[in-house]
Amino acid sequence: MRLNTLRRYPVRWRSILQAWAKLRPHWNPDLTAWTVPEALSFIPSGTHSARNLLGVPLVFLLVADSAGTYPTLISNAAARVRFSREAPGRLCDALDSIRTTPSSFVAQLVHFVCSHPLPLPRPASTDAPFMHLLAADTPVSALTTAKARRFLDGLDRISSALDWNVRAISRLGVPPSDIWQRVWRSPLLPRHRETWYKLLQYALPLGHRIFPFAPEELLCHACPTVQTLRHFVYDCPLAQQVWSDFRSFFRLPQPVTLQQALYSWPSGGSRFLGGGYGYRLQAGHAVALHTLWLAHCQATYDDIPSSRPAVSNRFKYFLRRHFHTLCRSRFSSRLGPIPPSFLS
Repeated sequence: MRLNTLRRYPVRWRSILQAWAKLRPHWNPDLTAWTVPEALSFIPSGTHSARNLLGVPLVFLLVADSAGTYPTLISNAAARVRFSREAPGRLCDALDSIRTTPSSFVAQLVHFVCSHPLPLPRPASTDAPFMHLLAADTPVSALTTAKARRFLDGLDRISSALDWNVRAISRLGVPPSDIWQRVWRSPLLPRHRETWYKLLQYALPLGHRIFPFAPEELLCHACPTVQTLRHFVYDCPLAQQVWSDFRSFFRLPQPVTLQQALYSWPSGGSRFLGGGYGYRLQAGHAVALHTLWLAHCQATYDDIPSSRPAVSNRFKYFLRRHFHTLCRSRFSSRLGPIPPSFLS
């Protein structure tokens, strides 16, 4: 909707209309999805008047051709007579627009109807065409807040807001295209998201990262090795223990890779393991990262070092507690049937 059009409405409605316009509403251009009765009840824009506030349905703008075989668009002269008290000038302008722009949707709909011989079926109800109204590339009847948000995120290029090629974490592996969906729409607690988000932004205060102002923290607390991000999340003996437990707990056929340790798994699982398998892996990944981060914080700030048995027990405890929480949350239906070993 143009700015001049919005100014005709009260101020309290403008934000709503702007939001609706951003969803890019349009009629379904696939004419095979339309029926003739639905097309006949369609109301072309510009046909409204004080006497007819909604407008004139297409069925009243058609007449029989000279042979009486097919319908055709009414002439302007006949329209002025038939609609003499319903803004005939505006209606004739709408008819001229249909004739002069054959590529428009209304013109294609008229052509679709006129390709059917007479007699035509009765038009459908006035609201029938709205079943073919699309917003956010989705039928309005099936539009949800989540679908609208994803559509707007795509328009705003949220998924490509960062150039990963110039980010430090890309030296270890380029994040997948759906990385933000994994962060914000997976079964993670806020503290899990915070830790993972800082990891993706290379903002966790690890030894190598804080060396310029804290050189005494350069080495890992669990082994005499420089604590880089790769070492923290994958190479450290504590990390190896956690990912080994992760593989055993979820019965993975292969060891966890560095890419998976950094960026988790896509939701949905596989056709063989079920749709909830991916969500369970995402939940386990979040707990694994958080366990490693807690072990680092306790060793660094509380002088309580961790061992492999200690971090293994802590990971299993946090994992079972997290799944107990998920079973009572909005994610419970997405997780699928939870194996008894996850909760015992």
